[in-house]
Amino acid sequence: MVAKPLLEKIVAQLSGVEAKVLSLPIPVAAMMTSEYLARELPRYPEFIEWADVIIAPGFTKGNLEEVAKRVGKPVYKGCLYAYDIPIMIEYLKKGGELSPINPLDELLAEEKRKREENILAELKSQAENSFFEIGGEPVSHKYPLIIGEVFVNEKADFDAIASKARRLVSHGADILVIGSSRLPFDTVVEYSRKIKQLVKKPVGVDYFRFEAFSSLSDGEVDMLLSFPAGSIPRFDSKEEFRKTAVVIIPDPLAATVEEKISSLRTGLKYAFHKGFGKVVLDPVLNPPQQGFIESLYAFKTARKEFPNHPILMGVSNFTELIDADSIGVNATLASIGVEAGVDLFLVTEESDKTVFSIKEFRRALDIALLAREMEKPPKDFSINLLVCKSKKRRGLKSRELTNPVKASHPYSLKADPSGYFKIYVDHDQEVIIVEHYKHGFNKPDITIVGTEPSAIFREILERKLASSPEHFYYLGKELWKAKTALKLGKDYIQDEELF
Repeated sequence: MVAKPLLEKIVAQLSGVEAKVLSLPIPVAAMMTSEYLARELPRYPEFIEWADVIIAPGFTKGNLEEVAKRVGKPVYKGCLYAYDIPIMIEYLKKGGELSPINPLDELLAEEKRKREENILAELKSQAENSFFEIGGEPVSHKYPLIIGEVFVNEKADFDAIASKARRLVSHGADILVIGSSRLPFDTVVEYSRKIKQLVKKPVGVDYFRFEAFSSLSDGEVDMLLSFPAGSIPRFDSKEEFRKTAVVIIPDPLAATVEEKISSLRTGLKYAFHKGFGKVVLDPVLNPPQQGFIESLYAFKTARKEFPNHPILMGVSNFTELIDADSIGVNATLASIGVEAGVDLFLVTEESDKTVFSIKEFRRALDIALLAREMEKPPKDFSINLLVCKSKKRRGLKSRELTNPVKASHPYSLKADPSGYFKIYVDHDQEVIIVEHYKHGFNKPDITIVGTEPSAIFREILERKLASSPEHFYYLGKELWKAKTALKLGKDYIQDEELF
């Protein structure tokens, strides 16, 4: 009943088929069963007489073969979501078959993937009609941008900074900002200039003293974070910032939603008088248990209050301040931000627990955008963020065991005369490092670097670095632990459990 208006809208747009929507007295499709259909469908004889085939929602539980016998017409399960009906119709036109047992979605996987890619490509195209560009990147809620921050301190060397910058861009960052609370401002600007030449992406500066921005020329950096709203009248720059995007945040004492919005409104007025040409507003996301819910309302309010200005959300206030795996947190925040109309997301990877957040947020953002466009929850797409858990368990059919033997005594490993190995995971370089030692020596005679256990194992075999079956078993176990740790961004310690 709830989905009837949407279904009728979709059916009205179908071409080459005749279709009708039958609304049954049940709140949602997920509650439908084969027994329910067998009982309810016969009450609509005119509908059954008109139809050549009856397609039930994919969520319907049970086998529909008995329903087909009851009504005298073929009854199949369709797709899980109404938005996929056009794909289902095209599939049927090509001769595809339906099932009375399984929903169609598994058969439509490739078609869905192509359609999702087309939707995202279209959103990127629509984003060109944007508020403005930052270093050539269009700012639009149609396809929000991800800003990756590279935070540096006095001990950081440029090679390390450059390595992280390249990694963040390869993982999906559209814009980079170089942030620091210790280095001289001129050094941070110089780093940003070098990084921009290196990665060919817009690069901005996030600095703790906004007064330092006054030394810049317009366009010298692509973005400046951040100006407290009330500080702008005191800001004395040598020229107007027309090319450089500036981020305005509420004044520190603005706590309530009303105070934050009022502060941003005042900041906008000051920014206009200062000649700022590209203004981004950040209502500031509060940490969990410290006003988080109210700050979300501030983002929603800001979107309505300032429709002609892009909104930025810094998600690190949440991801860095909760001891939970970042992948689920990023998925949630991306979905919240898209629903709130956010145009830019500032994502950091400063702690070990948030490593790979850019990659996670990129995928989470695509999922949220697809959900927004298709008017459905962020699930059942060709892309997902399920890493440690499976969506469905295939299960193991019970079977009679032949001569079962209970394995309960671990095998004691013996020293291999060919030597031994020390295994490490380098998350910065995204590689597994395997050192081989000969007995009696404290320096490795060879170091193997790779990402795939099978490739590393091949080098070990060809170089005859191991000889005993027990050692091969041990290496296989540890290398796959290292591979899993590398993939998850998890700490790896040889001979210790991963979970």
